[in-house]
Amino acid sequence: MTSTITTDAAIGVIVGAVGSAAVGCVAGGALGAGGFAFLVAGAVPGAVIGCLAGAATFAPVGSLIGSIAVTGPIAIGAAIQYFSTINAPFNHRPRQSRSLHLPVQWLA
Repeated sequence: MTSTITTDAAIGVIVGAVGSAAVGCVAGGALGAGGFAFLVAGAVPGAVIGCLAGAATFAPVGSLIGSIAVTGPIAIGAAIQYFSTINAPFNHRPRQSRSLHLPVQWLA
């Protein structure tokens, strides 16, 4: 259960951060290109700076949302599976002996 939740939490955070960084990059790039053709140095276009600023702004928010949206349902499912496993009846069947059982006629 722990490894399932940990793996899915990591996947949720990564997917959320990368996805929202891409959205932030597009939004920041569009705003940077529209508002500023060149920044102070003049060599770096405003779209690139806007992309970096948008990605840096949106990535933490996306990782939080990805963590909640992915890890929450997986944790609930893992908890349901855990409790159904520990509350299931235990059907113990004794192991059969591996000794050689010969019919009585063979012993005579």
